[in-house]
Amino acid sequence: MFCSECGHELPNNAKFCSNCGHKQNEERFEKSKDSINQDIEHANSKKEPKLPSELDYGTSYSDLISSGDEVADLPGDALLQKNPAPNDGKAIVFIGGVILSIVILIIFLASITDSSYEVAEVVYDGCWSGAFTNLGGSSISIDGCGFKSFNCTSNYCGILAQKEDDSDRQLCVRVGYGDPTEDDKYACTTAEYGIASV
Repeated sequence: MFCSECGHELPNNAKFCSNCGHKQNEERFEKSKDSINQDIEHANSKKEPKLPSELDYGTSYSDLISSGDEVADLPGDALLQKNPAPNDGKAIVFIGGVILSIVILIIFLASITDSSYEVAEVVYDGCWSGAFTNLGGSSISIDGCGFKSFNCTSNYCGILAQKEDDSDRQLCVRVGYGDPTEDDKYACTTAEYGIASV
């Protein structure tokens, strides 16, 4: 027999535990060492509860209950997602398509800026002021010193510039596509406080 308090082995007729002094009940619970060892082995052979992270994707709580496995801390009838379902590369294809679209858009916009729409320029080695006209005839006030370029956002633009000094240096304005060509529209002046426009 064993002590009901500390588990120390006692003679079958002991009224007190020789190890802890605890009084033994009149109704003695007697077990042999062999039967206790069998109980311990049985307890150790039980499967430990499976954690959700140890289960396969798509296994539901209901499936586990019917299989007899124990599950630790698994909520309701949630599907387990340790190994996510394959997406057959759909996300990669989508992201690749988005990136390709952006690259094509950038190339298209760059080609429009370079050749499809005109640029308006002022060329002068001094300071000037003026106006830039674009899309639908709306004008904005401009000023600067030296060379300055403006991108037209439509197939029409115009520019006017006036020298801010009384020198005889040449001020020129140009409207054209990209680099200067013979087809561009030019206007120049060397007059004091002179104005050029196209």
